[in-house]
Amino acid sequence: MGLEPTLIRHLADARGNTLLHSAVKSDHVSVLEWLLSILSPHGLSEPALADQNQAGRTVLLSTLKVLNINISIIHSHKILAVAPAGQPNSTSTQ
Repeated sequence: MGLEPTLIRHLADARGNTLLHSAVKSDHVSVLEWLLSILSPHGLSEPALADQNQAGRTVLLSTLKVLNINISIIHSHKILAVAPAGQPNSTSTQ
């Protein structure tokens, strides 16, 4: 017996963060993929990505916020360019 898709979608903390929000904020990509794989066959993955927490942030917006933080960290370390996976990075440590 697996996780109930509606439980995955609607279980939330006191701030309205769903399991998907929490996986994104904790940078647990494999957990996010696993949760979406359970939701997808039931047509719930897209609606779940659009669910808002109490701050009005969807899972997708939360993802962008996490990416922005990562970009800020990269910028603070003066990395000039990040190449796609498998290619050398162009960096500066001035």
